Amino acid sequence: MSSLEVSDHDVRTMLRIAETPFEDDGGEALPWELLRSLTDLIHCDQLWVSGQDTPRWSSFADQELPGSDLGAAEDGLSEAFRTHYWASTCSYPDRSGDIASVTMISDFCSDRQFHDTPMYRDYDRHLGVEHEIMLCLPAGGAGRTLRLLFIRGSGPDFTERDRSLLTLIRPHLHAAHLTTTRQHAGCAALTGRQQEILHLVAADAATGRSPASWTCPKRPSASTSRTSSPGSG
Repeated sequence: MSSLEVSDHDVRTMLRIAETPFEDDGGEALPWELLRSLTDLIHCDQLWVSGQDTPRWSSFADQELPGSDLGAAEDGLSEAFRTHYWASTCSYPDRSGDIASVTMISDFCSDRQFHDTPMYRDYDRHLGVEHEIMLCLPAGGAGRTLRLLFIRGSGPDFTERDRSLLTLIRPHLHAAHLTTTRQHAGCAALTGRQQEILHLVAADAATGRSPASWTCPKRPSASTSRTSSPGSG
């Protein structure tokens, strides 16, 4: 297994993503400031955030970094994407039901095999996609996901370091998405206790656990805090 090569800068960036209460800055699904932090952590040529409702074949969110005319480019390619979707690596979350794994195109095929696929010939190559790593978040229903796609053109593929870092911060990204959704719905700000519960729900969604399997952590009383020791039950 290759070295993860996690730097102090990586750790600081992850902590910023995990701990910063990002303001609503107009991002449809996630704050733009958070997305910029992600591109600082996972180096890429483009970051696409796509809200995909596969059963209805519709989109509920669309963000790109850096800002581009991707939407216009995709308009002429949408039919090719839809035609080849189920035979491509893009459909893995829908075909398998696995939305917890962070996946790369290279998990499924070699570069040569990828270049021979109809999806690459008719869609990806026109958008400069040579390498991709994808993180999925649940978005309220079967087949409805928020997908973060980190794209590289020519050059090296993504690594196990990139996969590991995205896996670690995935629960925090889900919590940020839920917060953004609440803000756009005009809901009141969450209390500290509600934020604790939100992070538990996000963590359970990331691991597939049911909310019924956990209880909220209780804050220790002042007396307990003073008398407890590492060896106590």
